[in-house]
Amino acid sequence: MNDIDAIIAELRVPGLPYALGSTAEEASWAANLSRSWSQQTDATVVDTLKNVEANWSVRQVNAAYLADRVMDVFLRTSGLHVSLVRRIARLRFYLACQLHSDGESAVSRLSPLRQWLDHLVVLRGWSDDQGRSSKRLLNRLDAMTPVIHQAINEGPASADAHFLAWLAAEDEQEQKAGRLRNRLLDTETGAARQRAAEMCSACRVSKVLSGRRLPREVIQLVEGPWQSLLRQTALVQGIDSDLWKQATRSLDWAIWALDPEMSAQDRNRLYQVAAELPERLASLWQAIFSEALPAELANGLQHCLIARMQGESSELVAIGQRSFDPVWLDRPRLPDAVRCNLGRWMVRGEGEAEQRRWLFAYLETTGEVLWLNSEGVKQGLDQADTVADELKAGTQRVLPEPLPFEAVLETTTTALMRVLDAQQKQRQAAALRARQEVATLREKRREAQLQAEAEALQQEEDTRRAQLAEQENERLMNEAEQAASAREREEHLAGLVTQVDGLHLGAWIEVTGEDVPKRLKLAVKMKATGKLVFVDRLGLNQRVMYRPELAEMIMTGGARILDKGAEFDDTLSRVVGRIRVGR
Repeated sequence: MNDIDAIIAELRVPGLPYALGSTAEEASWAANLSRSWSQQTDATVVDTLKNVEANWSVRQVNAAYLADRVMDVFLRTSGLHVSLVRRIARLRFYLACQLHSDGESAVSRLSPLRQWLDHLVVLRGWSDDQGRSSKRLLNRLDAMTPVIHQAINEGPASADAHFLAWLAAEDEQEQKAGRLRNRLLDTETGAARQRAAEMCSACRVSKVLSGRRLPREVIQLVEGPWQSLLRQTALVQGIDSDLWKQATRSLDWAIWALDPEMSAQDRNRLYQVAAELPERLASLWQAIFSEALPAELANGLQHCLIARMQGESSELVAIGQRSFDPVWLDRPRLPDAVRCNLGRWMVRGEGEAEQRRWLFAYLETTGEVLWLNSEGVKQGLDQADTVADELKAGTQRVLPEPLPFEAVLETTTTALMRVLDAQQKQRQAAALRARQEVATLREKRREAQLQAEAEALQQEEDTRRAQLAEQENERLMNEAEQAASAREREEHLAGLVTQVDGLHLGAWIEVTGEDVPKRLKLAVKMKATGKLVFVDRLGLNQRVMYRPELAEMIMTGGARILDKGAEFDDTLSRVVGRIRVGR
């Protein structure tokens, strides 16, 4: 992404009417921009957006801001007349529209809009002087209004065609103006040489005649043919040439020789000058005019010189003091203030009353400067010294060099990119801080979770240990109870065993473990083995038990002792006999 596209897409400027939320649908702004353009308002694009309640996207707002800033800087540094600045500044609406839709390509070197803006520097010399050239430019700008209105609403095709046609017409006009300037310079240079030659010859003649008393014929000779000779010499050869010096020196000798008051004291010198002067004049005439000295002029000069050498008295005419400007007798000097500003535009006045002229050329023969307007039309002549004085006094000032649109765009873009870079760094820092905060929060949550899990595990472990301890206690209690029960049982069983041991032959027990309780009588008791033999009432069925078994049955309720004594109604022999029979 290039700088301009990055600025349009990512820059954030406080106070601009950005839409709240990035999901808001972008509002259409073509109607607002085209209406502001058609009304030729001087408002900025940003102010136009602020005055309308709509969801302006970041791209729209930044395009408006960039268009306003670029146009403000460009027009402030363009050096254009105030009237033009006001009109051209309104193109910000179209520029914003193009920046929004095309981004960087809207102001690339191939863009007709960019080419037209670059071309505006040629209008620096335009002044609102109510002349045809100034009105022609204003009319062309007026004709642009419907074209730009259409371009904002329908696309840049109409505006591009208009800009390209404008540039083509300006190129043609510049070529015509260039030819006109060259012809004008040649014309003015020739006219200046004519004026300089006229003034130099007139001043030189006035200088030599001032305060003299000369014959009328001499005055007519000097003011006529001799002044023509000086004028032509200055025109063709210049006042620095040897021929000019010879011509002026010959004039000085002629005045000296023909003025009785000056040459009366040196007759020898007079004869020498009178002999050489006609020949010198003829030579100069031939060199300057490329023709022989006219006989009338030669005869007139010869007649005056002969009359002077013969001492003939002629009526002298007092000429009196003649005024002349001695500056014409030396080559003019170009002031430094003018030299360094040749080819630049100069300004008089302020604001809309400002008048601009091009300091086009210096006419060195007259010491004058030639002024032109923006179309190459002559605006007058001024002495270079006068212009230097006005520059020093500030009544005339130099128009500053313009800052090209490309430089304005680059400077503005660079400045905004610095802001954007700072914002991006801030955003990156904020994002980093947010990530760090999230990471810290996540870490804290993880630590808290781990702590909670550890506490839960510890609690589970404590619970498990408590349960184990409780189970162990229960086990121990059960074991203790079982041990106590076992002891009680054993003690009980031991007591029962003792009771069983206390049974005598003939003791009766009742066995209740069967369906019908049976009564059995102890018939045999063997102490060595602990064997007990019981028989039923008839003595037919017998049942063998051991002491512990019978005690266990008594303890569990499976048997009970009915009596412990032995009845000897039956004889022992009969019982034993039956037992033996049973074996």
